[in-house]
Amino acid sequence: NKLAEIIPELHDTSWKSIEEALYELNEINIIKPLPGSSYSHDIYLFFPKNHTVFTISNIIYVNSYFAHYTALSLNQLTVNQSNTIYLKKETKLPPLSKETSVDQKTIDIIFSKPMRKSREITEIYWNNTLYRIVYLEGYILPKDNNDILFKDINIRYSGIERTLIDCVIRPAYSGGISSVLEAFRAAKETLDITK
Repeated sequence: NKLAEIIPELHDTSWKSIEEALYELNEINIIKPLPGSSYSHDIYLFFPKNHTVFTISNIIYVNSYFAHYTALSLNQLTVNQSNTIYLKKETKLPPLSKETSVDQKTIDIIFSKPMRKSREITEIYWNNTLYRIVYLEGYILPKDNNDILFKDINIRYSGIERTLIDCVIRPAYSGGISSVLEAFRAAKETLDITK
């Protein structure tokens, strides 16, 4: 059996169900269920230990990039770490409009309404920590506004300027107003206002 070759601790791999296999893997400390969870109601993915919560998030949500509070952290604009990961994918075309300017009254009306929140949230348990991955969809931006940086081959995240704009628009995804203000202070030496 191939699984027994990968996990030498397994003595018997003749399970009758996936649930039985998960219980066996738990017994030999290969996996652990979330506190209060049941193997029959959760989906389990197995990753080699060299993965991080970032690479796993990118595998779950392909062609997306880290945004908001996660991008603040990756851009080193906050010292705080969060167990909530924000991933964004550009999937929508912006509304067609001949008028490109917006007056203050329209902005006030838009920001007076409650912020829309994503309903697509995935929880993963990695290295004894529970993480929440919040998946967001956004407008497809022109290439000259597409400030996406690469931390390494597996991690894409929004650059400083784009991250700060996203955080102002959706402060609840960015640690709140005080966190956004601190990020602007941290970025004052590297911020490029021409972008």
